[in-house]
Amino acid sequence: MGLAPERTVISRIDQESDFAPGNCLWIPRKEHYRQIYVLRRKEFFISQTLPKPVVTNSEINVSPNIVRAIIKDHANGEANMNKLATQYKISTQDAINIILHHV
Repeated sequence: MGLAPERTVISRIDQESDFAPGNCLWIPRKEHYRQIYVLRRKEFFISQTLPKPVVTNSEINVSPNIVRAIIKDHANGEANMNKLATQYKISTQDAINIILHHV
């Protein structure tokens, strides 16, 4: 696949298959978020229950403005969780949980 073009992530052509060379392509990060949303929505309609987050909002104890800023920075291409955590003065684990559970 080579180096990733700017602001892209690797994705699968067939979401049910693995990351084999013939099943991968580079897509814009925002398109990747849309795919995740569609997959989660599909799973929701199949199971009618959403998975519980590892950490809830109240346990993270981060202001909603910081949560929105972290999500926006990540959507704009910042993938380094340590950098985001340092920038917003939160733990790396909190930054990861924000991205995983608020996208």
